[in-house]
Amino acid sequence: MQPFADREAATLRGALASQIAELFQQVATLYPERWEQLGDGVAGPVVAALRKVPRHLFTPGVPLARAYEDVVVVPNSGASGAGLTSVSQPSMIAWMLAQLDVRPGQSVLKVGSGGYQAALLRELVGPDGSVTTLDIAPDVISRARACLDRAGYGDVRTVCADGEYGAPGHGPFDKIIVAVQDWDIPPAWTGQLAPGGRLVVPLLTRGCPGHGRWTTRTGTWSAAATCQPSSCRCRAPGSTTRGRSRWTSPA
Repeated sequence: MQPFADREAATLRGALASQIAELFQQVATLYPERWEQLGDGVAGPVVAALRKVPRHLFTPGVPLARAYEDVVVVPNSGASGAGLTSVSQPSMIAWMLAQLDVRPGQSVLKVGSGGYQAALLRELVGPDGSVTTLDIAPDVISRARACLDRAGYGDVRTVCADGEYGAPGHGPFDKIIVAVQDWDIPPAWTGQLAPGGRLVVPLLTRGCPGHGRWTTRTGTWSAAATCQPSSCRCRAPGSTTRGRSRWTSPA
């Protein structure tokens, strides 16, 4: 039965990758100004990584077909729900990775870990690159470690630490990608970027989600909107986030 399951997973994975490749093409056609924000040739490697990484191995307890739908998936975390995390929507992951513009041989930090995106990053950096992924929750990072090992990505470094402080001692990083929405940028993130590095983060502006992209080459932010329409509730001018956790829902 295992060979059949593997073939079915490969078929579903290929279909998902083709769906996202079509989405990239639609964005290029309908929103050329957004597409111009991306570097040349970034979509192809991202789609190739999606075709290779077995997402179902990062979604335990989820039916195979569901694991390859373009939706957020919440893996089975037990009856208590402790450390509950999610595996983000593949098309959203793909769009963020395209903005990140990872190249072979680079060193990448992933803040917030379900493991799947770290595996995609490992494919993008190639054998001469490195990927470090961290999460503050021990059970989340333990599950990510187990899933990465099961999927054949044992050389991805996993760290249990507060993402606000990055991964001191493992940088500098050519690229940093953040998987949780935030309304502020900790100094550690930009401080651990290598010269010419790039940071991509789901940034809340007045409570509305979008993507911010920082490059050390110019020392400035550029807004990079999501590739799909999304609804949000904007906070009114003068409202505050005081008393709320810095982190919000996974992106």
